[in-house]
Amino acid sequence: MIGRGACLYAKGDFDKALVDLDAAVNAEPKNATALLNRANAWRGKKDYVRAKADYDAALALKPDLASARKGAADVSKILERQAANNAAPPEAATPPHAP
Repeated sequence: MIGRGACLYAKGDFDKALVDLDAAVNAEPKNATALLNRANAWRGKKDYVRAKADYDAALALKPDLASARKGAADVSKILERQAANNAAPPEAATPPHAP
């Protein structure tokens, strides 16, 4: 399941990849590779909150997993930018120029 899920992810078929990777994680919740691959699929779908949770879970199981560390850092930056953009005040409306 992990291998097929990873292949589907690589092809950009994130929904099908998640079906396989969810099954893999449910079968082996302590499999850091399954969590990493599922995180990558969530990231591909731009679901950064779920991606971050899976990267963090993979790192909790295997702290030396460099690809999970990088993925978590990248996704954290994306989430921080999104939060900053949502918190920014709307730009003041520019009055129209008189002819």
